[in-house]
Amino acid sequence: MFSKFKLFTINFVLFAFLISFCFAQDEGDYGKLFKSYYKNGQLKSGKLKKPKVVQDYPCKGKVSFKENGYIHEFTLSKDHKINGVIIPAESRIEIQIDQKLIYLSKDTEIKGLLIQQTTGKDDFLLITDKGKLQEFTPKNNVEIENVPCKGSNKIYLYPDGKLWACTLSADHEINGKTYTEGTSILIDEKGNAEIFTEALLLKMRRRLAN
Repeated sequence: MFSKFKLFTINFVLFAFLISFCFAQDEGDYGKLFKSYYKNGQLKSGKLKKPKVVQDYPCKGKVSFKENGYIHEFTLSKDHKINGVIIPAESRIEIQIDQKLIYLSKDTEIKGLLIQQTTGKDDFLLITDKGKLQEFTPKNNVEIENVPCKGSNKIYLYPDGKLWACTLSADHEINGKTYTEGTSILIDEKGNAEIFTEALLLKMRRRLAN
């Protein structure tokens, strides 16, 4: 009679095999350029010979996969709805745990805001799997929770949608202190503000990820 441990091990191996089988790629769709593999034999990346739907996403060009075979990074071959939002063709998508990084190919209206086309590596749109914006760069000045935020500068939101960082488009007073136009500020959960720095950004990202 199998022990519970042996039975668990067999079930786990079967589950891993099924996951691998479900996400197995038809390698004939990919040319030799950019083709690479993981040690377990799973395709790591490849360049499609022609546009194709891969795991429900319309893809073109280079596509990369996680070691379990699930799609990780790709370029949209046509407009496509992702997490409830229509993303334009030619946008680059990076799938992470519970969220997606989106490099927009053009200015795009999302949830009533005109989001600016991606202009650099760190200028991505971050959207959760529940369709909530967490990081984005508006094309124009916007006001969020009565805070005037400058366009063409990144805005950061807490998971509940409240503002936690932006660059001011006008002088603004918070808790009796006036911050001048052009100042980048970070607002904590209690409503206290401080001058925004990269160190604070990294600290906040790590905390929100946990």
